[in-house]
Amino acid sequence: MIHRLVIPLLMIAAISGQAPTVPKIRIVFPDGHSEKAAMTYALHDPAKDSWDLFHNVSMQSGSAHLELPAETDRFKALVWAPGCQMKHLDVPVEKSDIELHFACEPLKTVLFRGRVPGIGVGASPRISVAYVSLETLFWFYDLKPMGGSSPAPAIYEIATAPVSPDGSFKITLPDLSADPIASRESWATLEFRIIGAKGQHLLQPQAGEGIGLRGGQIKVEPSYPVAVTFK
Repeated sequence: MIHRLVIPLLMIAAISGQAPTVPKIRIVFPDGHSEKAAMTYALHDPAKDSWDLFHNVSMQSGSAHLELPAETDRFKALVWAPGCQMKHLDVPVEKSDIELHFACEPLKTVLFRGRVPGIGVGASPRISVAYVSLETLFWFYDLKPMGGSSPAPAIYEIATAPVSPDGSFKITLPDLSADPIASRESWATLEFRIIGAKGQHLLQPQAGEGIGLRGGQIKVEPSYPVAVTFK
């Protein structure tokens, strides 16, 4: 009789101890545009009416989608894929999984030329460019005052290129001046880094004719007519 009681009690304990299922959000990218896709996203905490922001989420090698658990009632994201316009996602989250499909609207490119003299980062240096936007930070927080400080959302490695032995480089950038999100954000900038075997260095552009600067970085422009020297 004792053994007959123990088994049901153990089963009840196991069932009651199971954690509730957390819904997942999956963002699926079209063929040819998933490699290097990335996003910055935010989850709303309804109890505090506040947002938790997560930066620099990138695609795993060989995958065609980004997936994350979403303990939230609302999900926001700035999403980018190579060759495509950026997307702002803003969706309610209930108790079931959500699958969102990233529709690629093609974006042209623009050539950027630069030179990085005397920066010692070791062998095989390359330039990496990030898109940074303060306005998107305000959008994530529903334009409400933010407690403390939070870095502006960024999409990293929107473009990369090798650096020649003389420090010069040419890099093909997405034409963000034609992107509906980037073109309307007056504080959008491009952040340049040089990366090598010994580490990386955030570059500071020098003023040049026809090159707009803001906050020590390059403004989003439809063209970059002269080579920019960085230090």
